Amino acid sequence: MNGDTLPDVPRFARHFSVHRVGGEGVVLHSERRSHILTGALNERIAELLDGERSTDDVVDALSDEFPMAEIYFALMSLAQDGFLVDASEKLEADDAPATAAFWDSLDELESTTCSTGSDTIVVTATPSEDAQRWRTALAAHGFAVADRGRLTLVLTSDYLDPTLHAFNRRAREEKRAWLLVRAVGPELWIGPLFIPDASPCWECLRPRLESNAPIYTFLANATGEPPGTPRSDAAWTQSAAVGLVATQLARILRREDARELAGVLTRVDTVTLATTHHRVARRPQCPVCGDAQLMTQHSGTAIELQSQPKRFTADGGHRTVTPDETIAKLAPLIDPVAGVVSELRRVPYQSAHIH
Repeated sequence: MNGDTLPDVPRFARHFSVHRVGGEGVVLHSERRSHILTGALNERIAELLDGERSTDDVVDALSDEFPMAEIYFALMSLAQDGFLVDASEKLEADDAPATAAFWDSLDELESTTCSTGSDTIVVTATPSEDAQRWRTALAAHGFAVADRGRLTLVLTSDYLDPTLHAFNRRAREEKRAWLLVRAVGPELWIGPLFIPDASPCWECLRPRLESNAPIYTFLANATGEPPGTPRSDAAWTQSAAVGLVATQLARILRREDARELAGVLTRVDTVTLATTHHRVARRPQCPVCGDAQLMTQHSGTAIELQSQPKRFTADGGHRTVTPDETIAKLAPLIDPVAGVVSELRRVPYQSAHIH
């Protein structure tokens, strides 16, 4: 439901438990947040939100007690704050109450506008992976899976698989968004979500992965092929992977704008549950989504020196910006997986002159 419109048949979102405390207000309680609705009007509204009455029915029932404009405004405020859903929207036949509550909780987080089944996804895989198993699993979770759709899920055992070159170019040419996933081994990789013309592409990520995996790159260059590792997962880690990926697919499909999820690679250690996020920066010289001639064009350009006021001189040098500002500006490029620089740390010397 769009928060800018009133639901036809309003009810509180199903992930909230509703507690009416006489004279104190109405408490909406969920795992993620709780909220207290104060005032006599909200208390009366809460009594009438039974999933049967329409918005107009609620307003008519309260019109003798409160001005109609105030009632409509209160309902709109509840809708905009994500507290209401439309009970008239048809749920999938197999949506148990717990599942319906889960979708409502996504609505709270994502400002969603559609159900999962209203958009079709395509599941494909590099030669090392089994796409059909995932098609079956996602269909069992209620996803519409077909040969063509709005979003493509690409499964791989290696984010540097050479076959991803051609897929990346084709997806950009066809303006298709795709989510890359590695669901083998104890560490699950989800993302980035690649959106043509709105995010970095796989070719932006590739050289960063190579530079931050020197042993992998050395072996690939020495043997002429990507170095594989023995597959190490179990049935329960595979099931966990399907569930986690399905949740992200639902977030993407149910959002009006999924750009916040684009360009971010998430790693989940299924043993320790450690989770890290790695933002991929667009490469201006990328041969697929950037200008491949950029470096050549600037290689012979003379550097023009200009006088600038000194803003920091306490470090034995003269700087136009402070060290903290420099770090803040370049921090997004420091990352052990997708960074230009893998890490930045203090050297272990006890000296005021070395940093």
